Amino acid sequence: MGRPGEIVNLVGIDAQWMQDLMTYLHAVWYSFFQIGLAMYFLWGQVGPSCLAGVVVIVVMMPVTKFIAGWLSGIQKILMKARDERVALNNELLGAMKVSSINDDISSCDGYHNLMDIIVSLCYVCLHYSWHDC
Repeated sequence: MGRPGEIVNLVGIDAQWMQDLMTYLHAVWYSFFQIGLAMYFLWGQVGPSCLAGVVVIVVMMPVTKFIAGWLSGIQKILMKARDERVALNNELLGAMKVSSINDDISSCDGYHNLMDIIVSLCYVCLHYSWHDC
């Protein structure tokens, strides 16, 4: 089983993937239909020069594949940073719970000092985790 940060990221990514999948499934059939109709109407207006648009579409396919692979790599890096940030936040929240329990046991002055340390650690950790992205 994964850490809480990993689980949250995987659920969010799976939901986004399912949403994107529906759009892409429709694009499979309607893109051919749309390009075919556009070619038919353009052929009537400009003749064979409309084939230049088809050439651009064919040339851009490998470029699109390269950019999609690059974005996938960036998304993996961001997921790792998010996992670390969520795990760190969970650890800090656990420490805050422990400190609130200690508040019942110890004096009020010790609690405020401990809370100041925890809050400053939160700021430092979040500052460095955002700069990793």
